[in-house]
Amino acid sequence: MKKNALSISTPSDREIVITRVFRAARPLVWDCWTKPELMKKWLTGPPGWTLAECAVDLRVGGKYRYVWRDAAGTDMGMGGVHQEVAAPERLVNTQLFDQDWTGGEAIDTLVLTEKDGVTTAVNTVLYASKEARDGALKSGMETGMEYSYQQMDALLAATRVRQPGEFCWINMLTPQPAEAMAFFGELLGWTFFEMPGVGHGVKVGGRDFGGLFDLNGPNTPPGTPAHIGVMVKVDNADAIGAKVTALGGKALPAFDVFDAGRMAVCFDPTGAAFDVWEPKKMPGTDVDPTLPGAPCWFETLTTDVPRATAFYTALFGWTATAKPSAVPGHGYTEFALGPIPVGGMMPILPHMGEFPPHWAVYFTVADVDATAARAVELGGSVRVPPMDIPNVGRFAGLLSPHGVSFNVITVAG
Repeated sequence: MKKNALSISTPSDREIVITRVFRAARPLVWDCWTKPELMKKWLTGPPGWTLAECAVDLRVGGKYRYVWRDAAGTDMGMGGVHQEVAAPERLVNTQLFDQDWTGGEAIDTLVLTEKDGVTTAVNTVLYASKEARDGALKSGMETGMEYSYQQMDALLAATRVRQPGEFCWINMLTPQPAEAMAFFGELLGWTFFEMPGVGHGVKVGGRDFGGLFDLNGPNTPPGTPAHIGVMVKVDNADAIGAKVTALGGKALPAFDVFDAGRMAVCFDPTGAAFDVWEPKKMPGTDVDPTLPGAPCWFETLTTDVPRATAFYTALFGWTATAKPSAVPGHGYTEFALGPIPVGGMMPILPHMGEFPPHWAVYFTVADVDATAARAVELGGSVRVPPMDIPNVGRFAGLLSPHGVSFNVITVAG
């Protein structure tokens, strides 16, 4: 995954074209651009400024008004009229600053296009004259815009609750919960909160994304190994359980988890376990996957790629695409829900040793090598030494001191 980038071009004497990539679906980017409650969180201008006033009448002929304010209380206002509104792809409006720095009204055209879950925003501003255009270029607009866009990046990631068909939660079972919390807290920056009588919730960056439970609890089936379980959000856990069985897998009866939601433990036809979650009061995570310590990728290792592919595509409506593999000569499959990549799959190869099909989790880290070294210092071990995945990043497979297997990755910039 490449980092986002802002670019500015001048195709004519009166135009500035600003292009920026956002790693989110187009409707979400549109909402950020048009809903005042979201705009106030990102459209702040340079550091030290806020968007103090934001009013939007989103219809053709409707007016909008923005007022920015610095720490000293100085205001800078602008407004205009919407000329075209075609959600979620095109917005055209006039714009004029109160100070009229641009020598008359400008026309702003925003076009949003989406491919593979990535939205490209192209903002074309047509000024009243070349002098006005040149004045805007000299104002330092690029710095202020990129600062705001970086805040939109964070907002998009932090406010997107996973939808049905996406992985929405993880659950760790470990024989020594207190020691595991110390290990993962130090290594990945996790924080924890108590769920009385159940276990602990897990946070990173202030966002909930999973649970940590005692492997020796009374409800754990005998022989269950320490592991991290994955959970997929669904509309109806009972219906999905029935579908799992019809597709050749296995599903245990669904059950309620207090008033938080309803879940079912499932197994694909090759034996890999996963849970499905029908939300009630707990909708699932909205954590930013790029935050250090956050789960960012889910991957199943299987003994039968064709059979598992047919199962998951039929069950969740995922599409499957062949991708280059980190292991030369062996394939990799990427699953996507519409334009959103959701997970991957690779075969269990002879050199990997003997272990059952399962789902594995990757966590974002700033430095894979340093994280692997620190895991060893904390009593863990390295299963897969740090290695590069071309055009993806660098990863390692680790094992906690308590037998929990997990992966860490630094995505290529």
